[in-house]
Amino acid sequence: MDPLAWPGHLVVSGRFMPFLRPFVPFVAGALRVGSLITLGWAFGNVPPVKANLSLIVWTMIGIPGVVVLVGLLRARRRTQQAVP
Repeated sequence: MDPLAWPGHLVVSGRFMPFLRPFVPFVAGALRVGSLITLGWAFGNVPPVKANLSLIVWTMIGIPGVVVLVGLLRARRRTQQAVP
């Protein structure tokens, strides 16, 4: 886990109150999930986003797919060039 992603007060309280350490990752994760859900709800209610949601989702799926395909093609080309 990335300690920089945790809210600061949780890191400090987890360091100086050892009985809280097991709960710090759970609370930090719950705060992160809650903030992402809230941002998704707020962003999803913007009219242009709501009108083009399927295009946005397919773009978010397609761009990483293209990156993976380019990486696979480059790796294949390197292995073919290495073999005489």
